[in-house]
Amino acid sequence: YGPGRNVIERLRDGTARRIHKPGHVFSRLHHDDCATALMASLSRPNPGGIYNLCDDEPAPADTVLEYATALTGLPLPPVIDWDDPSLSGKMLRFYNDNKRVSNARAKAELGWRPRFSTYRKGLTDRDGLSAILASIQTAKKE
Repeated sequence: YGPGRNVIERLRDGTARRIHKPGHVFSRLHHDDCATALMASLSRPNPGGIYNLCDDEPAPADTVLEYATALTGLPLPPVIDWDDPSLSGKMLRFYNDNKRVSNARAKAELGWRPRFSTYRKGLTDRDGLSAILASIQTAKKE
């Protein structure tokens, strides 16, 4: 996720869905952190090495959505059960299991650390205010 592709944008354009499945979490990665991990990998080449890249806090999608609405004041969509038949096959498959990933190997071998170590930092931290949140606030003023 990052500016132009994130939960706040989906809230703004009305496509956000508040899907709830108890105990379901998944890992995220801010696109800036993806770039710094790539640069770290180029600095310490390990041909054939595979690294999971993600932030440090897997979280439920509905928790992230709730946080984004609190930041922006945008309305919270109604809850949809994860197995609702109106969801697409792709969405149902996504919620079929957890997507918890560990970035420990990338940290240990590459010395990489995500700047946006949680979804909260990814949505709010960049020189005090993220480009993501700033874009929403700018759009509200226009």
